[in-house]
Amino acid sequence: MKIKNKQFGEQGYVLVTGLLFLLILTILGTTAYMSTSNELAISKNYELSKAALFAAEAGIQEARERLRLGIGDPDYIGDPDPNRNIWWSSYLMTSASWNPADEDSQYDSNFQNYVPTGDPYTQTAQVANSLQTDIEYYVRIRYKREYEAEAAGHTTTTQHYYDGDGDTTTNSSTDPGEILHYGYGNPFAPYNVFQHTSTSPSLKPVMIVTSYGYANGTQRVIEVEIARPPGPPIPGPLYGKSDITLGGTSDIDGRDECKQPDSSNDKPPVMTLSPATTTVNGGPELLGSPPAPQSGDLNVDIDKWVESLKSSADMVLTSDENGGTYGSDSNYLIIYCYAEALTQGLRLNGVSGYGTLLVEGDLDLAGSLEWYGLILCTGTITFQGGGKTGINIHGAALGESSVTVGGGVDVNYNSCEVEKAFGLLPYAILSWRQIY
Repeated sequence: MKIKNKQFGEQGYVLVTGLLFLLILTILGTTAYMSTSNELAISKNYELSKAALFAAEAGIQEARERLRLGIGDPDYIGDPDPNRNIWWSSYLMTSASWNPADEDSQYDSNFQNYVPTGDPYTQTAQVANSLQTDIEYYVRIRYKREYEAEAAGHTTTTQHYYDGDGDTTTNSSTDPGEILHYGYGNPFAPYNVFQHTSTSPSLKPVMIVTSYGYANGTQRVIEVEIARPPGPPIPGPLYGKSDITLGGTSDIDGRDECKQPDSSNDKPPVMTLSPATTTVNGGPELLGSPPAPQSGDLNVDIDKWVESLKSSADMVLTSDENGGTYGSDSNYLIIYCYAEALTQGLRLNGVSGYGTLLVEGDLDLAGSLEWYGLILCTGTITFQGGGKTGINIHGAALGESSVTVGGGVDVNYNSCEVEKAFGLLPYAILSWRQIY
């Protein structure tokens, strides 16, 4: 008869249990390790993806800033042809190792494919022309044409832009149609902003900017459409949403100073938002087309324009100003004042300025004052002409509330001065999409 070793059996059971427990721990550890490794890899990929996306955004921002510059500035990267060539394109590169012909999937030899490095901005050599090298990106800039709009879905029934050339024929990559512009070019809605075809060099072309951002081998691609904001619609040299009162020896002239003798851009001297009216006292001289105050339904959103532009201000006024000059005929500025914080609004006496004056609150203009450009005021505007030369505005003045004119005041519509006032605003992003 055999006797079982009970102690040995118990020891074997403990051994097997321990091995199973060790196996479970090994599996759990391996799983945790693999999970952690995967999470680290995912986290790293996410961080690289985010860094590449930020790099692409940086390329967009550099392009926007350098397109603001004019011909003559060594950092300008825009079209050197004032007549705008439909085949113009420029590249912005942080490294000469990137070859557009090989690495840009949308490269097209029909385009000019400039790599600008200064005047005359027509260089094509493969060089780094970015202003920085710490972030890696490469940017392509082209005009948006009718062909690109059609490729994005424009048809005669689903319109992405106003086609004013009368030709509804489908365009092609080799015959791309006209450049699209951004502004007030739709005759059926003259005071609404549209993309449209136009041959006027004063209007704002739409550009397509594609930026390739890189981070340690990871690539992200962003495409935006940009254009200079056209500014608010100008109904006349003097505009108010409430009643306007004219007096003294004022001269309000809606004839475009910079376009005469061409009268096609002339405006009425005074415009109010209906039902507001204009009261004429004394003997002010009113000129324009027609040469009399008008009232209509054009509601210029001055509050919105002041709010959107004040962040771009070059100078902020915090008190009344006597004398002084702001900007020059070669340096137009954006000047902002939060006049609601002042006891009686902002008072400017005898100053000279060039650019856009933005006032949140009431504005009082007095003395011998000269302003070239645009005045936008969210409150009341009071002109008290005095001094040897009185008040002279070359451009336009738009008020959210009432406007009162007295003394020797000349307000002359000048579309060129308004254009200069808005000419150096940052390019607005009209659309944004991540391609990859």
